[in-house]
Amino acid sequence: FSFGDDFYHSTQSRLQELFERYKSSVVRVKATREQMVEGKTKRLLKMGSGFFVSKDGHVLTTGLLPKADRVWIEHNQEYFLVEILGSDLLCNLSLLKTVKKPENCNFISFSGNERDVLPGSFLLGLTYALEFQLSPTFGIMQSCESTFGRNLFPTKMLRTSLALGPGEVGAPVFNLNGQFVGITHAALPDLRSSFILPAKACSRIRDGLILSGNVDYGWFGITVSRKLN
Repeated sequence: FSFGDDFYHSTQSRLQELFERYKSSVVRVKATREQMVEGKTKRLLKMGSGFFVSKDGHVLTTGLLPKADRVWIEHNQEYFLVEILGSDLLCNLSLLKTVKKPENCNFISFSGNERDVLPGSFLLGLTYALEFQLSPTFGIMQSCESTFGRNLFPTKMLRTSLALGPGEVGAPVFNLNGQFVGITHAALPDLRSSFILPAKACSRIRDGLILSGNVDYGWFGITVSRKLN
């Protein structure tokens, strides 16, 4: 069995079609903060990716610079100031809102993504690497993981073959049906792979941050007593 030219061209056309469909939804996120280093004031700059999740200009991103003095997005070579509506520390997700909404932008819908992503599924990410233009990155779903080393994840993460570099965390990932799969969460450069926070978790965190600025997690308590003998 071998893949023919028809499969190659149809897959290539599909990736190009999805890129054109969603490229106006993705933004570059930048944040700065002044910090004293050895008695001198230095300004830190951190870049990442993000994407619109509502028609009102809400932007979802991850890995935002903590305690940032100024946060803004870049969209179609224009700059827009944003305010931080809330952050989820467990999943390191932040919800932003533009002060002025860009023109000719679209948002990514979370509907229709109830099915689990199976290993071997093709994935397409739309990322802003460093200062480069928006570009697609292609890979496959590899596995679902609950832990990494001694770290326990608050939800299952998707491990994928999407190789991420600086600026590419916080980008949206889709399957070839055009459904939103998750957000690029962390790079694993030694394995040439990455972790993706699934769409279900993104949807729940987005809703919580929009409604109240916080995310409530379920919990249960345990009482422990020590028996000396």
